[in-house]
Amino acid sequence: MGTAHAHAVLVETVPVDGAVVAEAPREVTLRFNEPVTPVMLRVVDVNAKPVDTQPRVENATIVLPLPPDLPNGTYVVSYRVISLDSHAIAGSVMFSVGDVAPASEAEIETGDVITVLALAAIRALFLAALLIAVGAILALWLIADFAPDAVRCSRITVLAADLAALGLGALLLGVAGCNFAGLPLSGLADADTWRLALSSSLAQSLIVAATGLVLMLAALPRLDHGASFLIAMVGSLMAIGSLALTGHAATAAPQWLMRWAVPLHALCAAFWLGALPLLMAGLRADPPEDAHRYAVRFSAYALVAVTLLLVVGLTIAVVQVQHLALLWRTTYGFVLVGKLVAVVLLLAVAGHNKWYATPLLVEDSINGTAVFIRAVWAEYLLFAAILAFTAMLSQIEPPRSVVARDTGTATGSSAGFRDTQAQGRYRVTLAVAPASAGHNAIAVDVADAGGGSVAPREVALELSLPRAGIEPLRRQADHDEAGHFIYHGNDLVLTGRWHIEVHVLIDDFTKTIVPFDVPIR
Repeated sequence: MGTAHAHAVLVETVPVDGAVVAEAPREVTLRFNEPVTPVMLRVVDVNAKPVDTQPRVENATIVLPLPPDLPNGTYVVSYRVISLDSHAIAGSVMFSVGDVAPASEAEIETGDVITVLALAAIRALFLAALLIAVGAILALWLIADFAPDAVRCSRITVLAADLAALGLGALLLGVAGCNFAGLPLSGLADADTWRLALSSSLAQSLIVAATGLVLMLAALPRLDHGASFLIAMVGSLMAIGSLALTGHAATAAPQWLMRWAVPLHALCAAFWLGALPLLMAGLRADPPEDAHRYAVRFSAYALVAVTLLLVVGLTIAVVQVQHLALLWRTTYGFVLVGKLVAVVLLLAVAGHNKWYATPLLVEDSINGTAVFIRAVWAEYLLFAAILAFTAMLSQIEPPRSVVARDTGTATGSSAGFRDTQAQGRYRVTLAVAPASAGHNAIAVDVADAGGGSVAPREVALELSLPRAGIEPLRRQADHDEAGHFIYHGNDLVLTGRWHIEVHVLIDDFTKTIVPFDVPIR
């Protein structure tokens, strides 16, 4: 079924972030949840003086050897890597050796703001051009049967959109390279920027898209002939299919679903958006009866397209968000809600067209045409908003990555809270990450008195905050593939010392309850 990838997540560091160690470590280890491509790795001391290191990359782990004579002090390890879904991930961890020296403010590279904004804007324009080019071909086929007059009216639209998509795709690749390297847009003049961009999955996607767009251009002069029609359709499917090769939605699990869901979602949107120029041309050039015929046929196909658009779009949203509460607790959730609002408004305008404007084209062609054109312009504006939101979402860490990061932290060595309590013949370890108000991952591991792993039948949690009058909330932990019992939730929404009781059912006759007091900051 292939491998699924979220944004790369740093799940463990050795030493842990913020650690104070008595002796200098021989190396620093950064472990991610998936293989990454390093762009920048460096270690600096409290005065920003670089420390010599020759990093090694071992699959999902990066090892930075340190000099044997590393003096006491505070050190910052900064990294910038590219994940398998072509997103730049940057961050820093800090550790101290011996007596902790006062640390000056560390400057952490998160990428040039102008570059990030330009990347989102260019991505939105590229998607718009790609969808219009592909959708116009689909509309000519499904709505106009490649009638010569319709082909003549749409040829300029397809040509302009196709050329725009090719140019914007090349620019998108270069700006993405600048973002990968954390450079301003002037980095476009650097050959290393382009080499870095060409090593990403985004480049693979854009190459496939460009191949499809060139095929569409080749077929454009004779679209009303059978062979050219087939070439144009193959090109359209290649261009849309390229969206399955990159991005955090297409690379999410389950792969058997998401690799198809993203291009299918885009195909439905392309048909809708690409049909609008044909409808506008029909209203201006054809007799009212022909314009009405186009509108009726579009409405019939749009019903199927809208149904698929909604079902597939909601499926993608569920996969990306995972927990409903994260809709209003993450930036991704807020942007997604904005996109959903724009989609609802678009559906309202489409309903207005279907049940009011389209019949009016026959009853009163002059007023009907004016009403229909205004509605189509409203659809253009709403599509622009939807594509802008989509481009923004591609730059924001999805909530499923937050869940993956917190899970990795809770089961690794960097949890915000970790404690082990002995109860009878068993030792129960509770880890909470990040141990701050909001979403947390809670991991439970059970061992016997000798330290051997125990696999209980069931683990439940009771969470309470007596100070705030919150009585116990009972939650069930799930057993994961690695043998941990994990619970994800937004129950720990208030700061304070939470009381967590771990109820461990070893077998039908053995149960143990272990209490923990967990400070949530």
